[in-house]
Amino acid sequence: MWNSRTLQQPLLFQLLILQSLLVAAVLAQRSTTPAWNTLTGNRPLVIARGGFSGLFPDSTTLAYNFALSTSVPDVLLWCDVQLTKDGFGLCLSDVKIDNDTDIANFYPNKSTTYTVNGVRTTGYFSVDYTSTQLANVSVVQAIYSRTNLYDGLPILTVDDIAALSKPQPGIWLNIQDVVEPSTNQTYGALLKNLTFIKTFASGILVPKGYIWPVDSGLYLQPHTSL
Repeated sequence: MWNSRTLQQPLLFQLLILQSLLVAAVLAQRSTTPAWNTLTGNRPLVIARGGFSGLFPDSTTLAYNFALSTSVPDVLLWCDVQLTKDGFGLCLSDVKIDNDTDIANFYPNKSTTYTVNGVRTTGYFSVDYTSTQLANVSVVQAIYSRTNLYDGLPILTVDDIAALSKPQPGIWLNIQDVVEPSTNQTYGALLKNLTFIKTFASGILVPKGYIWPVDSGLYLQPHTSL
């Protein structure tokens, strides 16, 4: 006598066979298709700019450690290097350190003016202070729409981030300039000639805004063609 359980057994068996065939097909396809559409076929590097800076203040211990614990095993930690008066390299996101530190609390009304990439710029600059003078200055959230709960973390040096990355493969030190010195062109202008760049470079690293721009409220806009 047939019952519902008897009728369900052949159907279950067929579904198991179908599932096995699908798994086999996927595995076969993976074995013949390159894993990554890159020049080398290897997966692209993951470089954490300032660590997990969407939540924590940029370039802080919390931001870097969170990136290490949540990203791929060989993630690289990015440090925007700013130099002090006595030659120490600090990890701070901008040449002006007004927004991402509380330096104004320690040195009120001590801003200076420099020509930065051809533009007269007034603010606080790390090159005006020694590492000792900045020892008690803390990093704060530079984007005011984000939480300030994690403000007050110490400024990290290049040596500090190098110690954090161990035993990771390494760190990415960035010393940026708007104008590329060998051609005297802006990087934005260079991107209009990617065919030429490809003749001597195996890859490019650009600000994420070049790929996913944001509006004045920092909301993502449609991606560019880059």
